[in-house]
Amino acid sequence: MNNAELKTHFYKRFNSEGSTLVFAQSGLPVALMGRLDFDVMPSISCCLSMRVRAIVGRIGSRSVTITSTGSDMRRVYELDRADSRDRISRVIKRAEGLNLLGAELLTDSNIPPAFDPHITYTSAVCKAILEISGCAVPDAERARLCAADNEKSAYITEFVSESGYCVYNNGVKFMRLPLPMTGCKFIIAAVKETSGLLSSKNIQKTYAALKKIFPHIASFDDITDEMLETSALILKSYSMKTCARHLVSECKRTKAAARLLRGCNIKGFAELMNESFLSQKHLCADNDPGVFLCDELYAQNGVLGVRMCEQGVIALVREENCDSILTDVSMTYEREFGSPPVLCVADTV
Repeated sequence: MNNAELKTHFYKRFNSEGSTLVFAQSGLPVALMGRLDFDVMPSISCCLSMRVRAIVGRIGSRSVTITSTGSDMRRVYELDRADSRDRISRVIKRAEGLNLLGAELLTDSNIPPAFDPHITYTSAVCKAILEISGCAVPDAERARLCAADNEKSAYITEFVSESGYCVYNNGVKFMRLPLPMTGCKFIIAAVKETSGLLSSKNIQKTYAALKKIFPHIASFDDITDEMLETSALILKSYSMKTCARHLVSECKRTKAAARLLRGCNIKGFAELMNESFLSQKHLCADNDPGVFLCDELYAQNGVLGVRMCEQGVIALVREENCDSILTDVSMTYEREFGSPPVLCVADTV
């Protein structure tokens, strides 16, 4: 069914008087280097073309609903209730006085159930409402509104990422970088780490501890090698010491990766992904399924780079090797853990 047919179909189902249909595509933001859940370290990220299927509708003048067409999930955001004014309603409230009589948004694809579609939903609503309202809002401001000032990086990725490009963000500014994917695909797997050393909670504790020692720092990127050595003498927690060492080195790798991508050096970028994984590996338990999966992917012919991120495991692979990689890795993983991993082949949006 093409867009014209979809439009006709939806106008039959919804009262079309005064309403606008917005067909938008929302992908899954993933961190290729660094992390997306903190603005205190740089990241390189992109949106993968795994889209969620949802309808966003305006009900009267006071509420908006999000309905998943792939499940029974339905969320209602009422604009006049203080306890419902979350991230999404903040954006919608800006358009309250613009005579919006209705809006539906359709995004369609196949994000595996293991992935949390929260960012995709909220970004989709934000895009729809702002487009309908006609508000000229810069990408960074859209991201701030959508994220309600929290975890802005993922939303910036969602708004500015394009096919063949990724987004570099250091918490202060962001820029689009080329991501030459000709002949390559991403394989992403939903796995949960068993170690807490790289959990969001432990990273926040580590940064807070470093901030007490060095009050002037604004991010992990401000930590020099000399400062890292000093902190190792003061920090009592082994987990904080090892976590800090990895995150400071990850900042350096992320900046180096940005320089390589400016020159369209995808091979050099993939090598830094591998270095990131080897650094992460020492912070995880021996039986961590993410580590096992990364090791198996790393050993496969055609895998250029692999690392663990908040969404699971991501690997950059040659397109002609995708099928054999999926088969071999799935079989090995199932023998080890008793069930196959959730593996998806994806491209940039």
